[in-house]
Amino acid sequence: MSLLLKIVVFIVFLVFLSGFYIGSFLFSRRIQRLLSEGRLFLLGQVMLLASVFSLFSFVWLLSGFFSWRLTLFFVLAAEVGGVVTGVLWRFMGSTDLPWAASSTWTGAEIAIRHPWLPQILGIVSALVLLAYPIACGFEFFSHEVPSPDVTVAIFRFTLIALFLPGLLITLPTIVSMLSSRNLDEGTRLRVLLAQGGGLFSNALVIALVLWSFGIVSKGYNFDLGGIPLTASPMLGLVVFVYFAATFLLPFYMGTAQAKKWRLSLLHKQKSWLEKMVEALDFPAPAQFDSKLRQLSLDLSNEANQIRETDKMVSLGKEFDEIDSREEVPAMAIPLWEAYHRSRDLEPRFTYMDFLSKLQGEIEQARGELEKVDGDDSKLKRAADFRARYHSENEKIRQNEKTEEKTRPLAIPGLATLAGCIASPLLGELSQWIWKIFLARLG
Repeated sequence: MSLLLKIVVFIVFLVFLSGFYIGSFLFSRRIQRLLSEGRLFLLGQVMLLASVFSLFSFVWLLSGFFSWRLTLFFVLAAEVGGVVTGVLWRFMGSTDLPWAASSTWTGAEIAIRHPWLPQILGIVSALVLLAYPIACGFEFFSHEVPSPDVTVAIFRFTLIALFLPGLLITLPTIVSMLSSRNLDEGTRLRVLLAQGGGLFSNALVIALVLWSFGIVSKGYNFDLGGIPLTASPMLGLVVFVYFAATFLLPFYMGTAQAKKWRLSLLHKQKSWLEKMVEALDFPAPAQFDSKLRQLSLDLSNEANQIRETDKMVSLGKEFDEIDSREEVPAMAIPLWEAYHRSRDLEPRFTYMDFLSKLQGEIEQARGELEKVDGDDSKLKRAADFRARYHSENEKIRQNEKTEEKTRPLAIPGLATLAGCIASPLLGELSQWIWKIFLARLG
């Protein structure tokens, strides 16, 4: 290929690459909306097809290599993860749980609490995307085209450039969501299962990258039911670490932290109810009002302190004051909707509602006791209130016992175990794809 033709081809490549970057940016602005609407399947399919099409299009432009067979096989292999996710999803039963809204709200909290994380990941991703055309240009202009060496290099660079930024951006968010103590367990499990397809396809890409560098070229051959397979220790280790880091550890860490957090909030509720009973158990009825007033002030201070120290609680309270969707800024509508759909699943807002409710009941009790004449009548009415809060306290104790008995679900552990067992199959699949690629090169 002449130098002039190379320059023309590379300019066309840069035009297509720029279009891909711009399209990806525009699509990324719709991701939050698609997630809030629960259209995760559509999101996954668009990202998958765009990545695979771009992969082989860029390789074809710079090396002349293209294989419909390999392209179709790559898509089908990646779709296996989607099928697995769909099957696991069927075991979840009812779809009434607003898991997408809970995921959106938790994702927003991660961005608000760690504003530097998206910026750092964005910079790293931008550097990878910027380095991609430079590396491709160096290979393209330094060697004769077409040639197997250039094709392998371009394929390798394109795999890394298309899939690494996505991993850098999504994995920290997913890990943070799965390990969040404020995410309800139903949503946590659904987020986990929703990543099943992505985990498979990403692991497949990682395996292909390792094959392209020759890192896992050696392995142990064995037969499984007459089917020859190759198990690579390096690939098995990578797949195990990847599955454990993105599946098992964040999920169980989040489950343990959430359980401890919910128990601590239940303990606080029980403590407030005990203080309510103590205030109504004072032998001098004349002191009822001052005791209840002090307790109401303590509850108010507790709520204010939480609002001041927790940005999401403060934001949620601002959303509570907005009566209609029309009053919400356009950029904040998805988050406002996610908050209202998932609010009842959030332990922090359950606790804040408890504080507000108890404070209202204190004011009601003060008003009723003020209307009662005579110390004996006031003591009797206070005894009625105490009995009521003794009963509520008992309900919280039962909730504590139920919470203490909860155990982490076995599904993620089984899924991770299955993933590790399947690593030889994944290694064989990735090796097969790589052999098809090399064979097609001739």
